[in-house]
Amino acid sequence: MSLFKKIFLNLFILAVFAGLFINILKAQDNQPILLVEPGDHPAPTLAVANSWEQTFTVFKLTALRGDVNVNNLTVQRMGVARDGAFLYVQVREIGTDQDIGKAKALNSDHQHNTRYNFTIKKGETRTFKIMGDMEASLSSYDGEKPQLAVVNIDSDATVQGLPVVGPAHIINSMLTIGSMTVSQGPLDPGAAQNLTTGEKKVFNSIRIDVGQAEPLVLQYVIWTQLGSAGPEDITNLTTNVNYKGQIFSFPTDPYSTGSNPQHEWIAALDSGIRMEKGDAAEIYISGEPVSGVGRTIDFVDSLKVSLTATGVNYGYGILGYNTHDSAAHTIRAGSMQVSPWNLFLTQYLGEEKLGNFILAVNREPMRVFSFEIKLAGSLQVQNVKIWGPSGKLVAGPINASDGRATFFNLPADSWLVPVGETTYTVTGSSGAAIAGKFNFVAEGTRTGLKAVKTDF
Repeated sequence: MSLFKKIFLNLFILAVFAGLFINILKAQDNQPILLVEPGDHPAPTLAVANSWEQTFTVFKLTALRGDVNVNNLTVQRMGVARDGAFLYVQVREIGTDQDIGKAKALNSDHQHNTRYNFTIKKGETRTFKIMGDMEASLSSYDGEKPQLAVVNIDSDATVQGLPVVGPAHIINSMLTIGSMTVSQGPLDPGAAQNLTTGEKKVFNSIRIDVGQAEPLVLQYVIWTQLGSAGPEDITNLTTNVNYKGQIFSFPTDPYSTGSNPQHEWIAALDSGIRMEKGDAAEIYISGEPVSGVGRTIDFVDSLKVSLTATGVNYGYGILGYNTHDSAAHTIRAGSMQVSPWNLFLTQYLGEEKLGNFILAVNREPMRVFSFEIKLAGSLQVQNVKIWGPSGKLVAGPINASDGRATFFNLPADSWLVPVGETTYTVTGSSGAAIAGKFNFVAEGTRTGLKAVKTDF
């Protein structure tokens, strides 16, 4: 090979590698970056028994060069301390109060993983806090100085700035903060009930008793809905607080922690409701089932995510310990039953009366689409009509044959039967009477489900 060819080949190879290197640099330049920075950490303080959601660390996440998808945050317990002082560890976004995953105990690696997916838009900065819920007894941990740090982030971006470690709080078992106990409330329905669509009901009621250490400010309630009904099956859901005879009602909306398949609902109590030492209040959740016949509604104020309060004197978050569980209530569709009544033949509104019947409707009004009456006596009856209790004609006239008075394809709004018992009158030409057998097809006005009866 000539010298010229060798030089040309070497230059060609060099150009290829240079191009690859430039492409790699360009790819790196286009790779999104997730910048992790310390936020405004709280000052070091005491971590006391039964304190809830005490902030240990604040950190900021900023997306650079593009949107960033975050799949998991790993929190590590650090410092001169042991894991046993913590009941749960939790990450929450500041500003939105959105929980990043569920509150959980530290694992055997002294870590908490959020397992929660969220996206930070390009150029956006979001701030989060790491909180600890302390155990009820801390005497074995007095003087320890735990820290909580974010040490790893599972993301599709290049992560810079880890770890972020907050200050060490000193564990103190001597300070007694406020407390509250939770038990069954006066309006709790107790045993399981059948729920009627469109009817507002109380699903669960709890009583709150404040301890003697300090006044409390109730801030929000999170209910866990363990039943099979979905958010679309319930409307007008409110959390109601009865304190000293005054009732405060708050909208209650679906609330997601991202990793929980159960349905959770949150009620933020505005600026909070202050309760004095030794006082009691009732908190109950009510709403209207609108669909989901056969599904269940079971609102539970669980031990962890139930009731948030802040002590007035010391400012610690306080957990309400739950000793009450609610029953699972079942959503039921409307039903309709028919029975003959007063078969003595007389006249009604100047026409020959063939008899009366009663429609008994439960849970929701029913719309009748077809109705058939078995007649005794003459097989051919002319001008058969059905009259409502106020003398309103609801069906007919038709001509009956073969002992059957059949009203098919009734107009959608011609025959609406209210909840309860309603008496109807049947008239027609003489020589026949109601034989006490009926067929019908009706539909619930709220659920749209059919009620069908076939006697003959």
